Amino acid sequence: MKYRAEIDGLRSLAVIPVVLFHAGSSLFSGGYAGVDIFFVISGYLITTIIIAELAGDGFSILRFYERRARRILPALLVVMAASIPGALWLMLPDMLRDFARSLVAVSLFASNILFWQESGYFAPAAELKPLLHTWSLAIEEQFYLFFPPLLILLWGLGRRAVLVSLAALFIGSLALAQVASQAMPTANFYLLPTRAWELLAGSFCAFGYHRLRANQWLAALGLLLIVATLFAYDGDTPFPSLYTVLPVAGAVLVILFARGGTPTARLLALRPFVFVGLVSYSFYLWHQPLFAFARIHAGGDPAPGLLYGLGALAFLLAVLTWRFVETPFRARPHPAMPARRTLFGASAAGAGAFILVGLAIVFTGGLAHRSSLDPALYAQATQLPERDHGGCFYSVDKRPELPVGAEGLNCRLGDPDGDTRVLVFGDSFAGQYDPFWDSVGREMGLDILSVSTNWCFPALDETFPVRGRGRAFRQCMLNRAWLSENLDRFDTIVFGGQWATAMRQEQMNAVADAISAVLATPHTQVVFLPSPPAFYRLSVETSLFRGQNLLHPDEKARRDAQAGMDVLRDIAAHNPRVDVLDQAWLFPESRAPGLTADGLPYALDGAHVSLYGIRALTDAFLATDTGLARLAPFFAPGTGEPQNR
Repeated sequence: MKYRAEIDGLRSLAVIPVVLFHAGSSLFSGGYAGVDIFFVISGYLITTIIIAELAGDGFSILRFYERRARRILPALLVVMAASIPGALWLMLPDMLRDFARSLVAVSLFASNILFWQESGYFAPAAELKPLLHTWSLAIEEQFYLFFPPLLILLWGLGRRAVLVSLAALFIGSLALAQVASQAMPTANFYLLPTRAWELLAGSFCAFGYHRLRANQWLAALGLLLIVATLFAYDGDTPFPSLYTVLPVAGAVLVILFARGGTPTARLLALRPFVFVGLVSYSFYLWHQPLFAFARIHAGGDPAPGLLYGLGALAFLLAVLTWRFVETPFRARPHPAMPARRTLFGASAAGAGAFILVGLAIVFTGGLAHRSSLDPALYAQATQLPERDHGGCFYSVDKRPELPVGAEGLNCRLGDPDGDTRVLVFGDSFAGQYDPFWDSVGREMGLDILSVSTNWCFPALDETFPVRGRGRAFRQCMLNRAWLSENLDRFDTIVFGGQWATAMRQEQMNAVADAISAVLATPHTQVVFLPSPPAFYRLSVETSLFRGQNLLHPDEKARRDAQAGMDVLRDIAAHNPRVDVLDQAWLFPESRAPGLTADGLPYALDGAHVSLYGIRALTDAFLATDTGLARLAPFFAPGTGEPQNR
């Protein structure tokens, strides 16, 4: 296969935006699309090699996988090994256990499946996963398990049969991606069936390249499409979907028409671009572990300058890895490099070693013995008060054993014989308070029903903060439909939500409509729960694990939550049956901000309160002389009197 310098230049255009995007650059808000460009390049190069061999001396599956192993495994194993010391030093048990699972998954080229089950690619928690970026390697290797045998099978039927079959797969995969971008956005992002069309787009380039001529205008258009995507798209753009056609088409146009003396080819063939492209694989491998460990060490977002500096370090490590790891292993025959059988054996042994290390860490609970905290207390401090775990929160998104249905509407708290009927309704920011309401309800004679599920902030329509129509959405719609039919059954409805994000106009309008619906009843009052004080998640987990006060307030999150609470207070000021509970009643900071009387953080993840935390705060609240007296006016049974405090 003839070397094309402009393809390495295109690789640089793919990897640099990815690195800058992960560094937090707002300029390259669509930098993640660089991975899609890599998919197209990979499909083109691999298919070119396969069809050349099929048309020549014959294609060998063993030779193909040997080349893949020499290309992918040495640098990958080096980066995985280098990541382990950082993980052992910086990670707490839960995080270390997740990292260990990723070691196993990467070794099996299944990390995309693992990360699909754990979190969305754009979720804040994803930034803390050192091996998150290996999802794209898993996609490629899964694709190349079935693609070469399929191409061999079709080859004997003729070129037309090959192209028609690949076109059918392409259209089916793209159509599935478009549907899944709304129905299953996380699965859509990570899994092969909705990504295969991007690699197949590159495959079509391999079939068409020699039949087409250079075209400077189409090549320039391709480059323009890629650049526009990198700047115009962001984390809210459905991906992959029809939106992804733009960067994929851009890469296809560059591959097909940027050659010879076209300006685009000359630009991409400049030595700096080519060199970055040559080391792009190692650059891609190194950047994410460095960024993740920096964020873990900082307990939040490090200074941008640090991340850009680590990006430069990743590039230096990439150059060294390319020179001393990638290049020697790919230079076969070479007396110092292993033969095919030795290579396969060593690769299997290396993967097996990482699997054993990962399993050992998983089975020891992330080496939890490193903490002196009582295991039972640690368990309470690292979980929400969910259904069957100290509360009523119905987490259908995280617990597949919970059915979507009326089972999420039947959790009672407080005094079942109480005279005042109370509903607690919302998302996890409502459910986190369940132990508090259970204790307060028993003391005050409140018969409480708690209805909460993932992301289901108080509303009556289909407004939902997360894309897709998955289990959480369906449970939320059921909860809201039930709420709209039962508003007048309760003396007080307590609404809880993540008010910082609910202040987006569409969501705030939905909350306002829900308030209006409650106020249309003869007597029902509305009470809003406060947002807990926000801390950086890692500072909470580190404080808990090490038994030291290392809490770091998240001032931006606090300001956002305060802005949301101010909107709710303004609504309450103009509606006598609407109130907002005072944050200071539950979260006094006169002693040690963020800590319970035991000196441990009450926060779970920096935003929520843990099961341990809410129990400790409840005990402190009930021990005061004024706690219950402050709450009493909010829960007068059926009076409908003005209750603004």
